[in-house]
Amino acid sequence: MASVWQGAISFGLVNIAVRLHPAVSGETATFRQIHRDDGGRIRHKRVCEQDGREVDLSQIDRAYEAGGLLVPLTDEDLDHLPLPTHRQIEVLQFVAAKEIAPVHLGRAYYVEPHPVLGAERAYVLLRDTMAETDRIALTRVAIRQREHLAMLRPDANLLVLQLLHWPESIRDPSPLAPPPGVTARPEEKQMARTLIDSLTGHYHPEDYRDRYREALESLVDAKLTGRELEEAPSAPPSIDLIDALNASISQVKASTHKLTDS
Repeated sequence: MASVWQGAISFGLVNIAVRLHPAVSGETATFRQIHRDDGGRIRHKRVCEQDGREVDLSQIDRAYEAGGLLVPLTDEDLDHLPLPTHRQIEVLQFVAAKEIAPVHLGRAYYVEPHPVLGAERAYVLLRDTMAETDRIALTRVAIRQREHLAMLRPDANLLVLQLLHWPESIRDPSPLAPPPGVTARPEEKQMARTLIDSLTGHYHPEDYRDRYREALESLVDAKLTGRELEEAPSAPPSIDLIDALNASISQVKASTHKLTDS
């Protein structure tokens, strides 16, 4: 697995040489754009607005717009940004994991102790101490020439670096909440607890699969072979809340009995 970043975790005067690897491989299904009339593939061309000619990717640079002017910036320019986190995961403070709301979480990276530079012992010390104290580290790190707020957390035998969205990018959700006067009745709450209890278990990732990808592959196969397409399930009918809770509890109990009998 190729690393995308090399540097060091820095907290106090301790530096731990590490490498970052993407934790997620990317989208499981991708689409291409085609011309509706003849099925021809749509290609996006890079055209210079000055001379109208198509430009090869190797001839394209970046620029930052400032006051109506485009200031060219090369990779070398960006590599020399005065950021101390360019090759350093800078620990700002340690906090309880529950203080980080899920909405702030972004892309995750596996953190590998650098095998050549002998960072394993310091890595294990940090990982185990964070796990034993139930703490995560708030950090700053520059990845792909942009500085991010991130959290460093122990996960089994590894440390994981998870990027965090900057606070100003999180939208205010308060207008979306139900009105304060809307409440649930005691019997509804009790039945909801019963349903939640009956559905409570442990998370085993291997028990779940990407049904979207499977459905898409089935759709493509049907189009290629000319067989009849399967109908998508219809939306369930709207029923009374108490009736819905009762039916849900009965359904879970029946399913549990069936698994027990088998």
